[in-house]
Amino acid sequence: MPFGFSLKGDKSTGLSPSPSPPDETKPENAASVAAAANSREAPPSYSVTDPVNAEPIDGPTAEQLSAAFSALHLSDNPPAFPDTEHCLAHLKLLSSFHALKEDIGYTDGLFNLYDAKCELLDNRDEALAKMREKRWVLYIARAVERFEDWWLQVLCNMEQSKRLEGKEMMSNVLKFTDFTKRGRVQRWTTSMLPPIGMDT
Repeated sequence: MPFGFSLKGDKSTGLSPSPSPPDETKPENAASVAAAANSREAPPSYSVTDPVNAEPIDGPTAEQLSAAFSALHLSDNPPAFPDTEHCLAHLKLLSSFHALKEDIGYTDGLFNLYDAKCELLDNRDEALAKMREKRWVLYIARAVERFEDWWLQVLCNMEQSKRLEGKEMMSNVLKFTDFTKRGRVQRWTTSMLPPIGMDT
């Protein structure tokens, strides 16, 4: 090996490789690998490519995936067993949730949680991971609270039925056991959707 180092990490005294004793446990093609390593041929050429802008070797591009999702045909009545288009829609939803979690977790300073506080700790990487998870947990907790406020203040006011209380949620209370059979089908409009980006 050139530069005075052997494969075992020992320094040799010269520029030629240090001889090593034969090893019986090497595979049969070890001789060809060793011969290639000891040859003075130039290494194979390569070109530098930007991994962000490079086309994937296998699989569709992001644009092709987006085009596939825009052409989904989901029926109003779901099939008994999910078909390809339902699986694609489900995977896209999961991907969106994952992207949201990454965005929230890596937003430094969100909820007054700063990455700089983790820099002083011995286990910096573990602390950063916990900080990102804490941001996500707070985000979800606040989203649940906002959704509950919207549900109670907007949707419940559109219904004529009375809200069930905990003491009524028993198997012998008809209001609880039959509540899915009562009421009417709700026709959703855009005015009923929860607000985005503002407190309810």
